Amino acid sequence: MPAIKLSLGARSVVVRGEVCGPGVQGNLYGLKERRVFVFDILVDDAYLDADRFLAVCADHGLTTVPVLARAADLAVWLFGRTVRQAAHGISQLASSVLREGIVIKPMREARHAELATMGGRLLLKQRDPVYLANEKDSA
Repeated sequence: MPAIKLSLGARSVVVRGEVCGPGVQGNLYGLKERRVFVFDILVDDAYLDADRFLAVCADHGLTTVPVLARAADLAVWLFGRTVRQAAHGISQLASSVLREGIVIKPMREARHAELATMGGRLLLKQRDPVYLANEKDSA
């Protein structure tokens, strides 16, 4: 994989992403070559807000994980579903594959003292139980 050079006027930049494709976990999405899907960028120990994250990725040719909604009211987006139910659905990467789940983050990076043991960040990751059951069946 080629090195990625980000010039953000920072001392340190950490790009977090997931590698998918041939030779990686059975190439679930049927990709022809390995690809990195970025989900977070940490600049000088501060995570980028959602809009800045998307802009930096676009400016540097980085592919993000699929974004299902942006600047949406969570209750409206859930439309009566639980977060667990909302995690179930078809992947945006391959129409015949279940998505692994969802991550819900605020548009502006936020922290909460009660989450200090987990780094303090406000975010929620819900894996789809149906996806997980299928994953265990194929193992």
